[in-house]
Amino acid sequence: MRTTFEMTHRTFADVGMAFGAILRKYAQQVKAVVRIWSNRQAAMRLAEMDDYLLNDLGLTRSDVKHALGSGAYMADPSITLARHAKARRSGSELSLG
Repeated sequence: MRTTFEMTHRTFADVGMAFGAILRKYAQQVKAVVRIWSNRQAAMRLAEMDDYLLNDLGLTRSDVKHALGSGAYMADPSITLARHAKARRSGSELSLG
């Protein structure tokens, strides 16, 4: 049979672990929002670049506009931009071969 202290201590330990899990989940969400915001800022800087610089990166101006305009505001444009650049690289390698 457990004492009141043992039962209370165990309850507080369980609450502490649950609270820690909630804090970790919240921290992960905040980190994701900061990463997406940072990537959107970088994409906006890409939109200010000249076309020949974007071409060096394997992108076009319409790629950047599409990435910034697609989906919700909190969508990560870097994923879309990476897909466009990869597809363009694959297409150019096929045409060269």
